[in-house]
Amino acid sequence: MSHTASIFNFGRVVHDHDWNFIVPGSVFWRMYRVISGEAEVFIYGNVHRIKSGCLYMIPAFVAHEDRLSGVFEHEYIHFRLDDPLVSSLFDGRRIAFEIPLTPCADIAFTRIGELCRGFELETPVPQKYEKKSSYMYWSQRYESLSIESRIEIGGCVRILLSDFMRHSVPSDSCDNPRVIRGKVYMDNNFSKPIIIEDVAREAGMKPESFTRAFRKFFGRTPLSYLNERRINSAKNLLLLSSLSVKEISAKCGFGDVSYFCQAFRKNTSMTPGQFRKGSFPC
Repeated sequence: MSHTASIFNFGRVVHDHDWNFIVPGSVFWRMYRVISGEAEVFIYGNVHRIKSGCLYMIPAFVAHEDRLSGVFEHEYIHFRLDDPLVSSLFDGRRIAFEIPLTPCADIAFTRIGELCRGFELETPVPQKYEKKSSYMYWSQRYESLSIESRIEIGGCVRILLSDFMRHSVPSDSCDNPRVIRGKVYMDNNFSKPIIIEDVAREAGMKPESFTRAFRKFFGRTPLSYLNERRINSAKNLLLLSSLSVKEISAKCGFGDVSYFCQAFRKNTSMTPGQFRKGSFPC
């Protein structure tokens, strides 16, 4: 059965000066509803105060830091976005971190909690729960819910995501259609062993010209962008499959497993094996 999303965790927790974590970027999305108090989240290069009356969301793979100096109570949803169409709608958009909590979203958030009783985290420390065994257990736990419950949860998640989509804006400021064509080609083919020459050819440009134009509009090289897409896909497979590192390397478009390990370590400061085991830096 196809899902909109798989709920990994739902819980309500009170923190007293102990919500201070550095998260390198999880394979799941996070959503928060604050009950009382305030905290800070350092994300997208800015410090945001999170408080009651709003919803907050952090997409998968986005690094952030939680900061708290006081008492803070909130509810959280951790979910994997399974619908490729919904996921693609967020690609190329600057996703809102904070939105107003509407009555409809409030009901949807509450209903997910009612349907996912017993889904609390055993520990709030990311370094302890970010590991393959946890992800496999969470996935199996969600699959054990009835089909009716999963359909209803999917509807609730769509309500919440639609509110965030309403407050998000396109992030692409590029007005060069050939560069956009190259970016779309990478988005659609990053799991294949394509190289920048292939991308530039698809865009109708020379590799050097495409690289310069891409960097101008997106602030990074096309190779950096392509590798990030591949590594994010590899993170999912490392935690949610039993494929070997070599198999994952090939499945994510890396022609050489040594280069894959090198690129993965550069991106995460860990080897693929350490990431799979949950050996995250504290």
